Amino acid sequence: MVAEQPRLMRSKMKFSDSSGTSEGCNLGLWKQKSPGPDGFTFKFFKKYWDILKYDVMNFVRHFKEFGSLARGCNSSFVTLAPKIKDPLSLNDFRPIRLIGCLNKIISKVLSNRTKLVIGGIIGDEQSVYMDGRCILDGPLMINEVCSWAKRTRRKILLFKVDFDKAFDSLNWQYLDPILEQMGFGNKWRRWIQGCLNSSRASVLINGFPTKEVSITKGVRQGDPPSPYLFIIAMEGLSVAIKSACDKGIFKGIQISGNGPSLSHLFYADDVFAIGATSQETANWTNLLGCDVGVLPFDYLGVPVGANMSLVKNWKPIIKQFHSKLSLWKAKILSFGGRLTLIKSILGNLPTYYLSLFKAPKGVVDEPEKIRRAFL
Repeated sequence: MVAEQPRLMRSKMKFSDSSGTSEGCNLGLWKQKSPGPDGFTFKFFKKYWDILKYDVMNFVRHFKEFGSLARGCNSSFVTLAPKIKDPLSLNDFRPIRLIGCLNKIISKVLSNRTKLVIGGIIGDEQSVYMDGRCILDGPLMINEVCSWAKRTRRKILLFKVDFDKAFDSLNWQYLDPILEQMGFGNKWRRWIQGCLNSSRASVLINGFPTKEVSITKGVRQGDPPSPYLFIIAMEGLSVAIKSACDKGIFKGIQISGNGPSLSHLFYADDVFAIGATSQETANWTNLLGCDVGVLPFDYLGVPVGANMSLVKNWKPIIKQFHSKLSLWKAKILSFGGRLTLIKSILGNLPTYYLSLFKAPKGVVDEPEKIRRAFL
């Protein structure tokens, strides 16, 4: 199904398949996390490491040799974290799985190895979970495309897709062929399948676990390798879109005569298709029941298609400063607490927006006024 998939170099494939045992123990142990079904934290393992280290190393060695985990080692608790400030339904929560310490060691080994090789096999269209790629890459390029379309009076298509329960719906039978076509070795793929196929979970309700059930699809939110496995799966979609462009089924945007064509951008499970529009495109839009939007709109929290030289287009951003530094918070925080909050809010929020846009002078002065009033 997937053609011309980027592949690992042979040296990196051998590295991902190598069977060293001490790396997981060195890299995976020392961060304190919430306990899983085993009830232990890494603080316990660190304190009694001299006693436990040989058993832990034997556990890692056994997994790397046979690619399987004993029942109970891959069990997890599912707890719900709210996606929004005031959740009202189950759809407003994100399931997070709490796994045991031994499983975390295996996960950390797989995660660290994947992180070292993944940059060479994931296309530039994906801008998350990899060194050298930034969340603002997508909004920057889409804003440039919109500016170009306005200048040249071109009609373009911007089609945004956000997968529902993306991590939970990943099909394992789809993932393994993608890993194989990317050049991951048999041993590595057996390790991944061993972790996936043996996973079981029970839901925490008022702090008590339900009956344990087997998991048959998806990757665990909160598990270190999961983001990398997901964007590897998404790369299959990226290659399929490129193949559609090569066959003339879909036409991307080419801003300069000799420049590359831009057909899509990914940020994890956020897919943004960019192309030329036509009557056929409009017909498909109506058939699929897609919402038709207008400029400007927000993408990853950044305005797209707005004239940011106008003060009025900065009002939603200034409103965020007011909400983060509301005066009622000043009344309940100490001077040190207010100072810490100011540094975090006035450090992160402006950097995010000012990395893309030059703010008018009135906007630049406004955060300083809010800061003085709050302090």
